[in-house]
Amino acid sequence: MEEKLSQFQIRFAYKDEWSDIIQMVWKTFLIFEAPDYPEEGIKNFNEFITDHTLFRMFEKGYYRVMVALDGKKITGVISVRDSSHISLLFVEKTYHHK
Repeated sequence: MEEKLSQFQIRFAYKDEWSDIIQMVWKTFLIFEAPDYPEEGIKNFNEFITDHTLFRMFEKGYYRVMVALDGKKITGVISVRDSSHISLLFVEKTYHHK
């Protein structure tokens, strides 16, 4: 039996991918997380991911983000802050369990 190699690439995110990353995170958050959050929690999460300070921290390397890609499409995101706190962990719906 031949083992299929992974179709995904996992690497640190590039600065020009930030907008695509945030769009994927927000879309996935709305599907899987928002139904369990009060309106204020949804608003707070949106403010967190769209805060320009977060982007500046990412640009300077203080907020590390890794992406999973299927070709050029971002399918997953994980970020770590303060060296040990997982801040974001999202996988696009069609890529769950892959």
